[in-house]
Amino acid sequence: MASQKNDDGTVTNWATYNWMMDPEASRDMMALQGVPMTLYSSHMIGSSLGGSVNPTTYERIIAKFEAMAATHEILRDSQTAGLSWDNHLMELIPRLREIIGPNAGRQFTPADPAIIIGIVHPEFLLESRQSTVKIYTTQVDMAQGIFTVVEDDEASQIRVIEKVDKDLFQSVVLECLDRLAQP
Repeated sequence: MASQKNDDGTVTNWATYNWMMDPEASRDMMALQGVPMTLYSSHMIGSSLGGSVNPTTYERIIAKFEAMAATHEILRDSQTAGLSWDNHLMELIPRLREIIGPNAGRQFTPADPAIIIGIVHPEFLLESRQSTVKIYTTQVDMAQGIFTVVEDDEASQIRVIEKVDKDLFQSVVLECLDRLAQP
């Protein structure tokens, strides 16, 4: 989910990326009752982790990843898949060209490793809030995403992560790459 600050000071939320692949299924999933869910939203990834893992935000991770790709086919395949995904996103959501463009094929979202790190290292999750999430699949702006409403709701089973430990993220990812490099 991405947040947009409006001229009047209010915030409009737009569901993007993965939710855009099947918005009806995403809407239905968010409406389920009694199913615990943890969401790592785009706004948290930007504010807490600095955006994508790329040569500017996580120089050590990318340098190690790229060096290892020379000898690890799976990492080379990951780079190819990453470039394809980056190109797809920039075509689907043109405003992302400015954000992804310079790092296309040399970046990835921290969301996927963050999910695993959050499970293995609960101390990684510094702030969260219980919320309801409503996705309005009839209100779509291809430049921004799907209109989404997120409201605080202590009774909800949906936990929206607000802040994570960036240093722990980097150290765990580097540690995992080190383990991968071992014979």
